Amino acid sequence: YGENNLEPNKEVFVERKIHHEGFGSEKSAKERAILPQKDVLAFMNGQIDLDDYYAKMAAEGMYSEKSRAAMKKIAVEVNEMIQKKKLQPIIRTSYYRCAFQRSDDNKVRVSLDTQMSLLNE
Repeated sequence: YGENNLEPNKEVFVERKIHHEGFGSEKSAKERAILPQKDVLAFMNGQIDLDDYYAKMAAEGMYSEKSRAAMKKIAVEVNEMIQKKKLQPIIRTSYYRCAFQRSDDNKVRVSLDTQMSLLNE
């Protein structure tokens, strides 16, 4: 999120969204883990030690234990899926997003994406 000026320590997100609205009583879920931008390739290649990464995060007092555990869980699950299915990045999307919704209700959200770039990897 925000500007990406290729800062190596900029935090980026590994994210999974599951939408359930209109498909029963379950709520939608957005789960995300944080990684430094410089570690994304190692993450994609299965070369990052996630236990060590999240232990360092704990030692530095970053985030609550509950938040770290949730981030580690999603990072491990996504990484296992990438390795198992041999997924490779093929396109990178960059854009500015402006979103509108009522402050007291999130039933409707309108997002406008501008200055969109699709880059082959």
